[in-house]
Amino acid sequence: MSKFLLLNPLYGDNFGCTAQEIIESLEEFGLTYIFSNDTKGIPAVYATSTSKKLIERMCTEVELDGSIVEFTSIYDQLIEN
Repeated sequence: MSKFLLLNPLYGDNFGCTAQEIIESLEEFGLTYIFSNDTKGIPAVYATSTSKKLIERMCTEVELDGSIVEFTSIYDQLIEN
C-alpha cells in the first residue's frame, strides 16, 4: 500500500511551537508522521498519510507550500561513529 509524504520538514521553531505541538496538529488533521534527521543532524517531523487528500487539505488550511511524494517504504541511513 502506498503512502504519501509532505517533502517539507516541519520544525517547531518555524511555527513558534514545539515538535509535540506539531505532532498533535498533524493528528488533528488525521495525519501520521515520521522523524528523520536533517543534513545537520537536527530531528525533523514529516507529515505522512495513506491519503494524499488529507495532506492537501492540511497544506491548504495552514497555507503551507510543498511537494507531496508517494512512497512504499522509508529507509533512514544513520552514520555511527
